Amino acid sequence: MSPVWCFFGGEGGTAVLALLPTPEQILLGGRPCHVIMVPTAPVPFGGALFFVPTEWVKPASFGVEGLTSIYVSMGISAPQYFSGSPQASSKDNSSPHL
Repeated sequence: MSPVWCFFGGEGGTAVLALLPTPEQILLGGRPCHVIMVPTAPVPFGGALFFVPTEWVKPASFGVEGLTSIYVSMGISAPQYFSGSPQASSKDNSSPHL
């Protein structure tokens, strides 16, 4: 099982962090697809299976531990897994904490 990004609608579409249970492809309507599991937060042991075109799926740059951390923290730990995070520039424009 490996973490992947699924870009719904293709690259540039909505990105969802998912798990690829197997690299094997299936044919669905004559189109090669991957089976991906999109976990649910904060308990990433359940989720939904999607059959998506193979070109929508790209490897994530971190392991299962990173994916689990991101889901269990409900996204709070995400910035530590991405290089070039825009957080530094967005802090200047952020609203005050309540």
